Amino acid sequence: MAASRRRGVESSATRAELIEAAAALICEEGYAALTSRTLADRLNLSRKIVHYYFKSIDDLLIALVQQRAAKSLALLEEALHSAEPLRAVWEICSNPDQAALSLELNALANRRPVVRAEVKKFAEQFRQIGARALVQHLQARGIEPSIKPIVATVLLTCLSQILALETQIDITL
Repeated sequence: MAASRRRGVESSATRAELIEAAAALICEEGYAALTSRTLADRLNLSRKIVHYYFKSIDDLLIALVQQRAAKSLALLEEALHSAEPLRAVWEICSNPDQAALSLELNALANRRPVVRAEVKKFAEQFRQIGARALVQHLQARGIEPSIKPIVATVLLTCLSQILALETQIDITL
């Protein structure tokens, strides 16, 4: 049996740079532009370094989704404890770079099943926490929701992301 190749450690600064550069590349040029060559060129590294840290581009994309999910979920948990949780959720979802990256990762998830599984897991967690924030907000004000909180959460997050994306391309109407 062949020995598996050694991989770079997850806590490496170079690995983190690769993930951030991949996110930037996807936001700027779309997911189709992400290759080991374009990523290595962007950071003035050899392609071998990319594959030292990630067995495949799918592994890099999974790491990217997981890293962004962890950041977003932490921000969302903070939002639950803020004075204005719904405004905090709106601001998280209105980040134009994050909205663009989400759009690209969703498009990519349509074509790559391993990425789809990670995007789905994150989206469902995000929606559950967002719905919890909405319920807490309404309960604190003695308001009974007229629609299901999960439906309102989907509308809130989708609307904020679409508006953020439209702002990027100067749609103001």
